[in-house]
Amino acid sequence: MSKEPAILTMLRRLGGRVRERWGAESGAGLQALLGVIALSGLVWALLLMLAGAAVRSETWDLPSGALLEQVLSSCQIEHMVRNGRGVEHMICPTRRGPSEFADVLKEAVVASEDSRFFSHGAVDLHSAARAAWHSISGDREGGSTITQQLARSLFLKKEDTFRRKLLEAVLAIRIYAVLTRNE
Repeated sequence: MSKEPAILTMLRRLGGRVRERWGAESGAGLQALLGVIALSGLVWALLLMLAGAAVRSETWDLPSGALLEQVLSSCQIEHMVRNGRGVEHMICPTRRGPSEFADVLKEAVVASEDSRFFSHGAVDLHSAARAAWHSISGDREGGSTITQQLARSLFLKKEDTFRRKLLEAVLAIRIYAVLTRNE
């Protein structure tokens, strides 16, 4: 007769303790535990759906697709409409390609504004978490990526609110889908 592995012995003992604590052999305690887990999963799913709906309702009127590509490619747009009313007149100088700037200038901008620019997506969660922590503790520190700064400069007002940061992040994700890192 072979000896039972130690891990199986330990699991059997643990199983007995769980049955003693959560209910008799009938499994009523296990059913209650599974019910609590299922209910908490449903609550989290509902909260995520509500958060998604809130984000969608706040961002439905932000530029995307063809309009975003037009603004970013030529940066010449006569009139932009937001929330049913005109926001501003935006005429930018002729856009220059990435090859028209010296590499040292590009490297300097990346080094000073967003040193992790080439290693994260449109939003740098690490920097955003660090900036949120500093904001809570009373310090001020930027957590915006270069893409978020572009979104804020072109489309948003300079207000320091959570809503603006949310809009900035959504626009940055949309810009990230249209432009390459080098652009």
